[in-house]
Amino acid sequence: GEAVFPACLHDVKAAVRWLRRFGPELGLDPDRIATWGESAGGHLAVFAALAVSDPGLEGDVGVTGVSSAVRAAVGWYPPTDLLTMDAQAPADAVLRHDDPQSPESRLLGAPVQQVVELAEYASPVSHVSAAAAPMLLLHGDRDRVVPCLQSVELDEALRLVRGRVTLRLVEGADHVFDGVPLPPLVDESVAFLRSHLD
Repeated sequence: GEAVFPACLHDVKAAVRWLRRFGPELGLDPDRIATWGESAGGHLAVFAALAVSDPGLEGDVGVTGVSSAVRAAVGWYPPTDLLTMDAQAPADAVLRHDDPQSPESRLLGAPVQQVVELAEYASPVSHVSAAAAPMLLLHGDRDRVVPCLQSVELDEALRLVRGRVTLRLVEGADHVFDGVPLPPLVDESVAFLRSHLD
């Protein structure tokens, strides 16, 4: 509720640009930057990997004049299409995404279905291209907060444009992977990033 979209994405891209500009002074390789996030952070992690050139999504916060591109991304149970979340929600969902006080409505500054164009704009699935960085999507198949079909939808959209994406639905897992051991999922995510950054 602090700032509406795309302010949060502008902040992520500003952080990437800062790392690219000042990373070498800190011993970091500016060509080996990736994103990894869960839930709302997953939304931003996959968005950062989509290689969008829209100035409205890039923003002008902080360091400018360098790329905000990342080499890879891991998205754990990310919202990817704000307009379809309620329709995809399971019967035992714990919240209604179209509700005026939902996290998604607060992100947009208005109820999701009342600002359809903005909701589309704020949905990663609307910005897919073959230029997207390689992406790993992990999502619990029993997620009651962010429907697992959100990751399925992004996976399908990226595959249609020949994007590099790996989707794994985690059997028996709810949101935050509740119900399954976490260490193997961390290991899988780290291995994915290493395979694209080494």
